[in-house]
Amino acid sequence: MTEIKTLLEESFLTVTPGIKTKPMDGNQTRFTTPKEALNNGSKFLVIGRPITASENPLKSLEKIIEDINL
Repeated sequence: MTEIKTLLEESFLTVTPGIKTKPMDGNQTRFTTPKEALNNGSKFLVIGRPITASENPLKSLEKIIEDINL
């Protein structure tokens, strides 16, 4: 459980930005994978470039969903 969840009620919504499926070039050096974020208690994920920068956005989204076993 993350530190914020121990300080606040479990119903507190957590949003994790900067979700990546792998390190990408660019300005973000810190990242977490979708599965790691969910395992750490995040309820909402912000996943941008791994989908929008993909040659096949739908396939990238399907792979992310498969990886987190939804």
